[in-house]
Amino acid sequence: MFYGMHVWTTNIKGKIREIFGKVSGMAGFSPNRRFPPPAPDTTPEQRFEQVSGLPFDAVKPLLAYGLPDDTKIDIDFACSAGHDDKKTSFKIGLMAEQGDGLLLESLAVDFTIGILKPDIIKTYGTIRGQGYGRRALANAALFGQALGFKKIDLFASLEMGGYVWAKAGAEPAADQRYDLSRYIHAQLDRLQDVLPEAEYARAHEWGRLRHAGDLQKLAAMSYDVSAYKDRLHEENTATRRASQTKDPEDYTNEGFFKNGVTLGQFLLVGTIYSASIDFHETRQMKTLARYVDGPTNLADLPPELRTQIRTPRRNRANNHSGLNKRQE
Repeated sequence: MFYGMHVWTTNIKGKIREIFGKVSGMAGFSPNRRFPPPAPDTTPEQRFEQVSGLPFDAVKPLLAYGLPDDTKIDIDFACSAGHDDKKTSFKIGLMAEQGDGLLLESLAVDFTIGILKPDIIKTYGTIRGQGYGRRALANAALFGQALGFKKIDLFASLEMGGYVWAKAGAEPAADQRYDLSRYIHAQLDRLQDVLPEAEYARAHEWGRLRHAGDLQKLAAMSYDVSAYKDRLHEENTATRRASQTKDPEDYTNEGFFKNGVTLGQFLLVGTIYSASIDFHETRQMKTLARYVDGPTNLADLPPELRTQIRTPRRNRANNHSGLNKRQE
């Protein structure tokens, strides 16, 4: 399963900064701030602390929370050539093994801070194992909150991502709704001759994506359409393109479609769209918590983790993230 997600924040201080996309809302971050090129002997952890205002050891446990004890976390950084004073990119990799199989395979986080564009965290990779992909998604949200971000942006690419993000509570971006709705209705029409009238009517209405939560309602539709699974991969569908590089049988091997194919899966597998989960939207965060079956808010973490991140060593007096205020 391949998908991407971006954690970012918008400016809360004024329209000018918002328009130019030069803010982060991070602890002590200024849109006019320049980061000097790192010294040759600067470690990635030291560089992370310099630009984020948080010690890496304090937020590192958030990335591995709920994952196997042998999860390895590596961090590296790289400045863009010619723009060393404008942005710093961090790459964080997670890897966990158990027996002969990988539980987390090449899960990477790209974390960029700069004045040329909003700060972004991009997470992508192939995730395997019981529930670990869900936990990794929740951990990305925790990591973003600790850094003062406001929401997590997700990108569904072919295969299962579109269904997964819908189950997790993501809302499609405004400019994505029209095309996504057309795709959903096209998929629905493939089953019009076999669906009960009531099921078709509900799916058709929710497929308009007029209201918040409609995508989650579609994903939750449990009507069994296993007998028509072949229609999912008919020519000119996104899943058909995906199957050119990956046998559809692999979906079952990775845990998807293990109990057949639901109507929600049929409609959303193979969709391509951008979406987001806002950390301040109660409905979305509750949906995410149910999906991962675990904490997705900093306030719900064990006390020892909250204590580590509540008082950053740097920029405490100029902390705009609200992290300390929310937890004290």
